[in-house]
Amino acid sequence: LMRRYGRYVISTKVEELDDPDLYRDRNTVAECVAQMMSDCDSAIEMLPALWDEDNWHRANRTAAQALKARILLYYASPLYQGNFEEPGLPAGSVGDVQRWIDAVNAYRAAINDNDFYNIEQPTVWKRPWSQEGTYNYVVGLTGNLDNHEIIYDVGYSTSYSIYNERYSLPSELEGCYGYTNPTQEM
Repeated sequence: LMRRYGRYVISTKVEELDDPDLYRDRNTVAECVAQMMSDCDSAIEMLPALWDEDNWHRANRTAAQALKARILLYYASPLYQGNFEEPGLPAGSVGDVQRWIDAVNAYRAAINDNDFYNIEQPTVWKRPWSQEGTYNYVVGLTGNLDNHEIIYDVGYSTSYSIYNERYSLPSELEGCYGYTNPTQEM
């Protein structure tokens, strides 16, 4: 919301149409970030580290930590420092260094406070369309608890991710189509 529209009106209650306070000014950037941090901290406290297989699609504690870190990273950016009528700081300036430190600490917490997520080691492909043991297959499986790399994803279809190998690799490889490769005429 803030990344798209800038400052916004913070509302923590149900708004009524006849409320005289309905049309109020936008909150400051600092107030917006403080509210988002409060919401993220509440989520981090209440969410489990991992959900079971039936609830894999729900956000967990690490997703809330990653969201908090991303918000703090945007907040540290020179674009969100200074006065919002003339957004941003001059080129080459870093602004408030404490904001950068807070972002780094939040990312460290997201990385170090979990025992599950990690970067997958790329493997040698057995066959281009193999659905076992390849990096693309493991990362493409957003719909199970075996994926250690993607913290939060909306899994529309696991089959599309698996077929990325087949569609993207050169057509000379057995079973691949090479749809995204340049043609010989180039």
